Amino acid sequence: MNESFAIAQVNQLSKNMQITTVGIEYKRKLNLGNFESLYLGLSLYAKVEVDEEADAVAELLLKQAEAVVKAQAAPVLKDFNYQAQAH
Repeated sequence: MNESFAIAQVNQLSKNMQITTVGIEYKRKLNLGNFESLYLGLSLYAKVEVDEEADAVAELLLKQAEAVVKAQAAPVLKDFNYQAQAH
């Protein structure tokens, strides 16, 4: 299993360098065996309000992306495990 994430984009105001937008990209590679892999990924972006910390917003986006990717993977993995056991 290979997992990676990165801050994808930060838009800044040049005058006071306040971060106005954060983005994350979350990718996951699942090894299904028999030379098969499943790649899943998601990019999320959010506006940072004046009273918010950019790091906190990015952390929330990352948690949301992880949850969505896990939900996407679950039915595929369940089906794959069923097929692997049937053979």
